Amino acid sequence: MSAASVAFVPDYPSLEKSRAMQYGLVLTIMLAFAAAVIAAFDYVVDPFQHYRKPSWYEPRFYRALQRQINPGIARHYEYDTVITGSSMMENYSNREAGRILGGNVVDLAMGAATAYELKHLLSTLAAAGKMRHVIFDLNYNAFSGPVNAQLVDEPLPLHLYDDNRWNDLRYLLHQRTLGRSLEIALGLPRGRYSTDADRPWYWADEYEFSRAAVLRGLDLRNINRDFKQSPRTLQGMLASFEANLLPVLRMHPEVRFSLVYPPYSALVWKDFRQRNQVEVTLAFRRRVFELVRGLPNVALYDFQTRRDWVTKLDNYKDIYHYSPAISRAMIESIAAGADRVGDESIIASEALLRELAAAPDLEPNPAR
Repeated sequence: MSAASVAFVPDYPSLEKSRAMQYGLVLTIMLAFAAAVIAAFDYVVDPFQHYRKPSWYEPRFYRALQRQINPGIARHYEYDTVITGSSMMENYSNREAGRILGGNVVDLAMGAATAYELKHLLSTLAAAGKMRHVIFDLNYNAFSGPVNAQLVDEPLPLHLYDDNRWNDLRYLLHQRTLGRSLEIALGLPRGRYSTDADRPWYWADEYEFSRAAVLRGLDLRNINRDFKQSPRTLQGMLASFEANLLPVLRMHPEVRFSLVYPPYSALVWKDFRQRNQVEVTLAFRRRVFELVRGLPNVALYDFQTRRDWVTKLDNYKDIYHYSPAISRAMIESIAAGADRVGDESIIASEALLRELAAAPDLEPNPAR
């Protein structure tokens, strides 16, 4: 740049330090005021029911946000019995389950839940002091990986699971919270959600339960292509069970725990065979039985050996997820004390499950 051109560059006076501090203070006050307004708005609407049950609008139960909403339900709803676990436990009517079991039921399932996540949910439930009976889904994949594993991308929002109000700003000033608050306040029906507190996570009416639905597009020679699961190890599964679930069972002898093996279709055991997971799974089942058999507040229920259920693909929408009729039958079985695992049944169940894994492959239905 030449000397002549430099002369035409404006010479702005520097801002006085005191004036700069005043501007900075004004800006800080404006930002703090805006944050306070947003926090107050989110507190009043409280879209994830963190502080209270909704009173002036219909609650919205977003299945994609179960991890955010379940802690609030655990604190503020009335119940003595809890159904929880993975997506296998979503298709329940709280009212119907309560009628069968004789109590007030709340469904706190979480899709793709891991033992680590469920440990924190159980801790929140314990702090609320309401649970007397917990029906818990022993999903094998929930115990896969490290003891703090998660299968979803977003970290568990632990600030919603504790009683520390100082970290609530992470909820009150979160972009997602504000978005949901605005949708509720403006009456915008955005996203997929239920407003039915009796069936907050229910989705069965959105799918077809049939043999054709299960087999449609499924490669029976490579089932894991469509249901991708990582390999599991006995050591890793036991480490997760002993770190996440077993301490809760021991710390709360006043609570009855019904641990259930959900009735996957027989095709799941074919998938296990294809991935060399049959013996790992059976060994885990044996070890879990040994670990809980001396706990008087714990009962194991095995619905994977219900041949009449698991071999009838019309009960399923895919190889894992079963119909509400099966969900109801499971509750009826627990209420009657049937299908419990004992010294003799654990041996018989292994023979049956190996048989399911080794059964000849089905012929796929024509694609429709």
